[in-house]
Amino acid sequence: MNIQQFLPKQSLNPFVQQYFVLEDFTADTTFAGQQLFSLGNQYLVFVLKGEITFRPSDHAPFTLPDASVVGPFTCSGSVKMTGPSSAVIVQLNVCGSHRLLGLSMDTVTNYYRDLSKLDAGQWKYLGRELAAATDIVSLLDRSLEKALREQERSLQGVDEIWNTCCCRTAMWIWRAWPCTSKPPAIRWKEGLWK
Repeated sequence: MNIQQFLPKQSLNPFVQQYFVLEDFTADTTFAGQQLFSLGNQYLVFVLKGEITFRPSDHAPFTLPDASVVGPFTCSGSVKMTGPSSAVIVQLNVCGSHRLLGLSMDTVTNYYRDLSKLDAGQWKYLGRELAAATDIVSLLDRSLEKALREQERSLQGVDEIWNTCCCRTAMWIWRAWPCTSKPPAIRWKEGLWK
């Protein structure tokens, strides 16, 4: 049983906090409470061998696929690694999955999302590469930097759409005001501007 902890490249801060490599777990192992997964953080979990099961205290347990994003957790629980097992875990901050994957935090709170179904299986391939890699840290650094760059472009597109909508709404409101009077107090009531 071997747990190694590594720091990511500085360019991944503040979204990626640290890496854990869990190797050679020959027997079933249970991590209670916050020994491995702390409350309020998100994690990318790549199961290289064996099985990882989460048992939150306030709902049914679930078994993770080969590549997944989990958390943040709002309740305590335990994590069970079954059989001969190995895994690579990437600890993210609270908004890490949004910046790296484009996922809203509420879609993974107290649960997981299967990464092999996102981005044409890019994350599933990363899991396979991690199983064969000798330098796991540099492979993770490169892959996460690439994901951050790709996601940044799509998030910029969403920001541009949002800004356009806001500008058009502001222009419409501005044109509706008479030029000689003060702008009215704008309140939202029953779906209509008042």
